[in-house]
Amino acid sequence: KSHKRSIKLDVDLKRYILLSNIELEIDFDISSDMWKLAEKVCEVTGVFFDAICETEGDIEKSPISVAIPAVNSLMNAVTDEEVDDDKTIKQMKCDLKKGLDKRFSNIESCSTYALATILDPRFKLSQFNSKINAKKAKEKLCQEYEDLVDDEPLSNQASKSTKRKASSHDIVESPR
Repeated sequence: KSHKRSIKLDVDLKRYILLSNIELEIDFDISSDMWKLAEKVCEVTGVFFDAICETEGDIEKSPISVAIPAVNSLMNAVTDEEVDDDKTIKQMKCDLKKGLDKRFSNIESCSTYALATILDPRFKLSQFNSKINAKKAKEKLCQEYEDLVDDEPLSNQASKSTKRKASSHDIVESPR
């Protein structure tokens, strides 16, 4: 991923900054602690970069089914408390989490997003953080399926009676 590649380029970046400072005669030194902090910031924000890449940078062209997995990936990244996180990183994660909560706290409860995620063979039920929301979404899909089958004209039902009737459970099994 590109954010990891950029961290690996820190030696070249340090060299560039030092050369620039010499030319500009600016007394400027970045400590190893600041480089570590920059690496942690890149690590945390890299997940956001990955989410943008997943949506191809254009939310209007992205399938709606990627919304729940993307949001949950971001939430997991900012909720993850690492032992070596300093107070700046902890505060940044806290602020990012608050922003995500404010905008997306009910995304798994929204039937449009939930049904799209379940019906995407890449995700199905595996991308829900809440088992309760996953169960509700599955029940909603099963109900929608049953409503569709019940609304089918009798002439179509009679001709298909000899065939195995697909179950709504078949639709939401875990991805293979």
